[in-house]
Amino acid sequence: MDFVCDSCYDFFMKFKPVMMFYSSWICLHYFSAHLYTYFCTPAKWYGIFASPFLSSAPHCNALRWTISESGDTFKAMWIAAGSWFVSSFFTYDKITRTTRSKS
Repeated sequence: MDFVCDSCYDFFMKFKPVMMFYSSWICLHYFSAHLYTYFCTPAKWYGIFASPFLSSAPHCNALRWTISESGDTFKAMWIAAGSWFVSSFFTYDKITRTTRSKS
């Protein structure tokens, strides 16, 4: 049982920087999306008139950039995760066959 716990701990410690990196982007994306709708697209009746002026404001540009970049990061994250999964699946199969044939 200790071996399993140690293996899980080693796995999580190995991927901790990657998980922290993507967790940060997820939080930035979530909060930026909500802040953009609150500050840059007012829900009141005057929002339709204020929106063109607010959309070019520096804070709205920064929030829009964060939303866009985080979306690109998520796309790259899923491509990397899918590639890793597929490559590890095929590599695991070859390792298993090699180990069984030597036994």
